[in-house]
Amino acid sequence: MSALDELAAGFTKHSDKAGVVAKAKKVAAELTGEEKSKAELYLKFFDAFVGKDEEYLTAQIARLERMLDGTSLSPAKQDEFTVRVNVLKSFQ
Repeated sequence: MSALDELAAGFTKHSDKAGVVAKAKKVAAELTGEEKSKAELYLKFFDAFVGKDEEYLTAQIARLERMLDGTSLSPAKQDEFTVRVNVLKSFQ
């Protein structure tokens, strides 16, 4: 995932977001198996952050971390949200 991590780094501040998204889609298309599944999450976030700024990203991370701090999540959801937080942090 290092290629996607590199593209995600500082994405919300990037001036050519559409170009970065296109590169990310190209990288993701070449992946297989578990990496492909995780790449789909990256692509979802790339698309979600095209018109957003750093504050939106920070708010999403905080929201998921608050949910993780709660006690009502199943272990599977905790794992899912932890992966999401980790991927979101790569966009900072």
